[in-house]
Amino acid sequence: MSMMLTPLFKTEYEWLVYAIFGLLAISLSTFLNAFSASSVLYKAKDNEMLLSMPIEPKEILLSRIVSLYIMATLYGSCVWLPVCLNGWIHGANSIVSIVFEILLVFVIGLLSTALSCIIGYVFALINNA
Repeated sequence: MSMMLTPLFKTEYEWLVYAIFGLLAISLSTFLNAFSASSVLYKAKDNEMLLSMPIEPKEILLSRIVSLYIMATLYGSCVWLPVCLNGWIHGANSIVSIVFEILLVFVIGLLSTALSCIIGYVFALINNA
């Protein structure tokens, strides 16, 4: 991948590399997380047991969404971080751009978690019909 991206980091199309791989990271983590979102959020088998305990329903839902967020962040970082490392080595970067590239890992996870929750809801509706 380094041989492919190095010429682009030395031109004015460095933004195109980040845009393409950012969209790839979001779509990959959304696709991989959507199927698990359907089963974890909308078709969970342990809802009766958890609701009978002294745990608030919002805490149950929040813990499941956080687990989806962690998985989406891991999936997205597998695509995003190698591109950032290649950009740090071969591109002209400042401290501000490095900080924003690291923060984008968490934003990619947040976007793909939101999209996978929506797609998982659609999957759950289709499976119930």
